[in-house]
Amino acid sequence: MSDAEADNTATVDQALAMLPDDEEIHTFMQAGFTLIGADWDRKELIELIERAWVRKLTGANARAMGHGLAVPHADTWLFIATREAACTTPPTGEGR
Repeated sequence: MSDAEADNTATVDQALAMLPDDEEIHTFMQAGFTLIGADWDRKELIELIERAWVRKLTGANARAMGHGLAVPHADTWLFIATREAACTTPPTGEGR
């Protein structure tokens, strides 16, 4: 088991492999008691993932909503839509 798997984080490469192929990718974040959802441009989201100090695999509730990855953004967590398989099987392997 890699260090990333042990602490529920993903490398940049693992996180990028989890993304759907769409040009816009759905995200949501929590704002108080509300969830705010929006589509992000794929290229901008990739840049955010690459810059993030950590990339977390999400818990069961977010995965059940199809958002298997989270990165810190704007003093909260941005939950990112992922391929369906990524929500049932966490990524494995090494990478950046």
